[in-house]
Amino acid sequence: MERISCRCGSAQEVVNVITTLIWVLTWLLPFVCAADLHSATILNVVPPVVEILYPPHQHLLLHTHMKIEIAMRTEQLRSPIQDPSICLGVRTVFRPSDIQAEQTNGGKETCFEQDTNYTTFNVHGLAPGVSYSVTVGFMNRGQLIGYSIRTFDVASILLTKHNNPVVRLSIEEAMDTAKQLQGNGEIQDATTLYRRLIEMFPTYYPAMYFLVFCI
Repeated sequence: MERISCRCGSAQEVVNVITTLIWVLTWLLPFVCAADLHSATILNVVPPVVEILYPPHQHLLLHTHMKIEIAMRTEQLRSPIQDPSICLGVRTVFRPSDIQAEQTNGGKETCFEQDTNYTTFNVHGLAPGVSYSVTVGFMNRGQLIGYSIRTFDVASILLTKHNNPVVRLSIEEAMDTAKQLQGNGEIQDATTLYRRLIEMFPTYYPAMYFLVFCI
């Protein structure tokens, strides 16, 4: 069994940042072009007016699903809010060569009405080993008044056994595999996989718990 690093190197990080910036500019351009520049409404953009509380920036996600938490601070604005809405997009920033584009579940965008200062949005089907960006735009009557951006990686592990090809698993799938190995009496393989998970994530308590029964 072999561990794969879930963080990209410095060169890849630069590529990721550039890719994310290009996508964000492309995503924001229609709103900027639609704004009435003569009335200077676009100058009301204040980044703190909306913030992605979760995930934190450059977060390492141990699951293939996530609840995005968003806070709006309308008290930051000088004028009252009318017809507020949230536009949210999840895009693929980087994917390993063994992951097909259609497997990443990226490129999703949605807009919905929002009349409170806190909301959540659930994302499912994230691909292990893939890096994503999430962008949230706070709209007022169709005009962008604030935005927030976060990036995160979905943790993965590469598993090989005997003559089988290398398989990329999510952390949840790796745990299920380790428990299946343990249940089948393949204690050495199960122990190795549990130790790999703990090495990658020292506070991953499920692996610690089941490892005890292999020792």
